[in-house]
Amino acid sequence: PDNVLLADWTGPYGGVPPWDKVRPEQFDEAIQYGIDELKREAAAIANNPDAPTFDNTIAASDKTGERLGQVMSIFGVMTDNMSTPEYEALDKKWSPLLSSVFDEISLDPAYFARVETLYNQRDRLGLDAKQLRLLTRTYDGLVRRGVKLDPASKDQLKAINKQLSSLFADFNARLLKDEGTWTLASEAEMAGVPADIKDAAASLAKDKGAAAPYAIRNTRSAADPVLSFASNRGLREKVWRAFVNRGDNGNANDTNALIAQIVKLRADRAHLLGFKTHADLRMQDTMAKTPARAMDLMMRVWPAAVKRVNEEVAEMKPIAARDGVRAIEPWDYRYYME
Repeated sequence: PDNVLLADWTGPYGGVPPWDKVRPEQFDEAIQYGIDELKREAAAIANNPDAPTFDNTIAASDKTGERLGQVMSIFGVMTDNMSTPEYEALDKKWSPLLSSVFDEISLDPAYFARVETLYNQRDRLGLDAKQLRLLTRTYDGLVRRGVKLDPASKDQLKAINKQLSSLFADFNARLLKDEGTWTLASEAEMAGVPADIKDAAASLAKDKGAAAPYAIRNTRSAADPVLSFASNRGLREKVWRAFVNRGDNGNANDTNALIAQIVKLRADRAHLLGFKTHADLRMQDTMAKTPARAMDLMMRVWPAAVKRVNEEVAEMKPIAARDGVRAIEPWDYRYYME
C-alpha cells in the first residue's frame, strides 16, 4: 500500500522515521499489513517441510516482522505522547489484538518443535558463540512465554495477556490525560524561569484561554525547568505536586484500580508459568536471576546513595536559609541544587 508507515526509512543514520508525515488514520492499514506479513513469515518457518537448521529456523525467525516492528516503533512513540482521542482509540484497539498475534506465533507447537530439535542438538551443530547464544535465548524465551503449557493453560495465558494489554492501554490513556492538564502561573510566579520555558507556557495559556498569563503543562519536560529555576517556592510546590500525583487524584483519570488489576493478573500469569511471583518471572532472564539478588544489589548501593543525598542537602541548606527555607522539600531540591 501507498502508506508512509510502510515505506523504508530514508535520510541520515541509515534512515529515520518520517515524523512529519505520520497521521493516526495511517496506522490501521499499516499495522494490519505488518501483521499479515509477519504471520506469513512465521508460518513459512513453522511449516517448512525441510529439516530444521539454524539458518531456516533461528536466523529466519530473527528476521521476521521487521516491517511490523518499524510501524510499531512509531506507533509506540505516538501513543505514549499524543493525548488525542484518535491515538487513544488506536492504542485500545490494537494492543490486545497484537498481544493475540504474538501469542499465536510464540505458542505455536509446530514452530517450537523445530526450535526444540535444534536446542537438544546444540552441542553437535557446530555453532559459533553468537549462534549458540541466539538459539539458547530463543528456546528459553519461548519456554518462559508458556509454549510448554497444555492447551487449556495456553488459552488461559492468552486471555491474561490480552487483558493486560487492554489495561495498559487504558493506563496509558489516563496518564496522558493527566499530563494534558496544567498549572497556572502569574508573571511574578515565573521569576527565574528561562525565557524559552516561559514562552512555551505563555503559548499554552493563550491556546487554552487560561485565566493567567502562563500555563505549565503537567509533563516532566515542562515541570523540571520550573522546579530547577523558579524562585517562587509556592509555584514549585504546585508544579511538583501536580506532576507526582498523576493518576492518583481520585478522578476519572485515577489509575489505582487499574494498577491493582494489573498486579493481580501478573501474579496469576506468573503462577500459571510456574513462577512464585511476577518478579521471579521477570528476573529469570536477567543477570541477577532472582528478586532476592536484585534487591541485595540495590541495598548495597542504597546506603551510599542516601549518604550522598544527605551531603547534597547539607550543602543546600545555607543557600536555602537566605530565602528563609529551613527544610529542603522535594520541590526545593532541584532549585537549590541548581
